[in-house]
Amino acid sequence: MSIFQFGHAGVDLFFVISGFIICYVHFNDIGKPERIGKYLARRFQRVFPLYWLALALTIALSILGTHSFPTVLRLITSALLFPFSGEPLLGIAWTLQFEVTFYFVFCICICNRRVGLSVAALWLAVVLASAVIGPLPYVPALLLSPYNLQFLFGVTGAVWLHRSPDSVPDWFLPVGIGGFLIAALAEDSNLMNGYHDIARLAYGVPCGLMVLGAAMFSFKWREARWPLLSSLGAASYSIYLFQFLWIGMIWKIWQTLPLPFGLPSWTAFPFLAIPAIWGGCIVSRTCEYPMLQWIRRWTGSARPRDTIDVAKSRT
Repeated sequence: MSIFQFGHAGVDLFFVISGFIICYVHFNDIGKPERIGKYLARRFQRVFPLYWLALALTIALSILGTHSFPTVLRLITSALLFPFSGEPLLGIAWTLQFEVTFYFVFCICICNRRVGLSVAALWLAVVLASAVIGPLPYVPALLLSPYNLQFLFGVTGAVWLHRSPDSVPDWFLPVGIGGFLIAALAEDSNLMNGYHDIARLAYGVPCGLMVLGAAMFSFKWREARWPLLSSLGAASYSIYLFQFLWIGMIWKIWQTLPLPFGLPSWTAFPFLAIPAIWGGCIVSRTCEYPMLQWIRRWTGSARPRDTIDVAKSRT
């Protein structure tokens, strides 16, 4: 039994949160094409500049490690996060390819509510059909992935919260956490294949309940202050993009330490995880937000107080 085998399920939570936040923040933009410029600008500014920095560092370290310079085509498709071009040079950015695809579908909803909802419904039907009958011809694998369901779970929660916040049950958060832990235990015990399509539901549904329940909890306790969680939430994108750069460097140090014989490999986890989180927070404070604020001032899109809290950390 591997304690951290389920760790990849963080991607499910990541996608649910993305669907929730984008829909919640831009809910009033749906069906208003005049707002599409601001939406696209915000998405570009929030995702690409920091990603390009992480990509550049990855390529530089790869070349220093005797790897050859990537082809121009792969460099361009990776830089643009083109959804159907295979794994990007920064491996973890495959999730951003899904993210960009979702942004495009939501963009259609802003341009035309009816057309956007039709496209989203067709997308859902295609994903479900491929899960039942197998891959569909001429349809890119990324569009067929059940990971796309996570965005829809998040969107559902955002719509619910907008339209009927008082009807969200208090038990969503604890039940969601419990359901996620049950799925994690099932995977760690080899009772469930965490990479199978069914796992996207086993993790996705509890994540949807957790996100919606946590949002309601934050509304009810809006006067409370959670400085540590707020800081981690604000730095989440930097932590995500740069975690493996920090982990790689720390792992080199870990391997040189005179460790006791037979020390279990899991003992390296805090030694790797804490510096990765700490390093991501440093990148967030020194690069991410200063760069984002500079870009928004330069483009004239800065708000009076252009600080980004946890609820809008991905907007």
